[in-house]
Amino acid sequence: MNIHLHIDRLIVDGLPLTPPQARALRASVETQLGALFAAAPPRVASGHAAPALPVAPISWNVAAGVNAAGGAIAHSLHAALVPGSSPKRSSR
Repeated sequence: MNIHLHIDRLIVDGLPLTPPQARALRASVETQLGALFAAAPPRVASGHAAPALPVAPISWNVAAGVNAAGGAIAHSLHAALVPGSSPKRSSR
């Protein structure tokens, strides 16, 4: 199964990221969301589109690193797209 997910804009409030950190966060979300979809793909019809996808808020400690934030965001997105999955919370 091939899944193509296009995210126009991911709004992340409250994370003071430098441009390199923002790129690392984007890569982390992409990698971890891909792994989650490989394990539990969404059950949506082909061509499904949503104008907005509200997701569960995450908590993240700067000391945990950008990869932890990416994982928390990926799990929250996955939980919103795959009913019955539960978001994994990042380290506090």
